[in-house]
Amino acid sequence: MFHELISDVANRMKGLQNVILAATDGITVSKLAQRDEDELMVVEAANLVRDCHRFGAELESGELKHLVFAYGEKTVVIQMVNDEYFLMGICSKENWTGKLKYLLRVKSLECHNIIE
Repeated sequence: MFHELISDVANRMKGLQNVILAATDGITVSKLAQRDEDELMVVEAANLVRDCHRFGAELESGELKHLVFAYGEKTVVIQMVNDEYFLMGICSKENWTGKLKYLLRVKSLECHNIIE
């Protein structure tokens, strides 16, 4: 069920390396590609999400929506589904960031409806 949602993102976007649905405890629920290095990325992303939740609570700024990390060779977008789950997209081109953010936002709403 979640794999279909993730596959739809891949079908609509060039340069996508992986899309992952994961829990904030670092456990992968579903992913597009089976790459060993992504497991460590999920754990690190979950740590970042938890740290950002705490930071947001200190600021009294509300709930975390998304994070974007743009590097020289890759861009990583993390879109929260709810407080316990997030979608993470990894693409090779920074110029696709807007499209990736949009697609992950749409799919996060679909995931949210399934989870709730």
